[in-house]
Amino acid sequence: MDFFGTLREQVDTVRLPLVAVTVTAVARVHTPVLAILHWHSFRRSTRR
Repeated sequence: MDFFGTLREQVDTVRLPLVAVTVTAVARVHTPVLAILHWHSFRRSTRR
């Protein structure tokens, strides 16, 4: 799995600043990794 490629696609799609990425896993062999993405969620201003 290309984690950074997937992360880059997500950033391009959401078009909001990514604040942090948290990665965690249990200390065991062959354990899946959980990645949590923290987005900066200010609303975009629109001019009329």
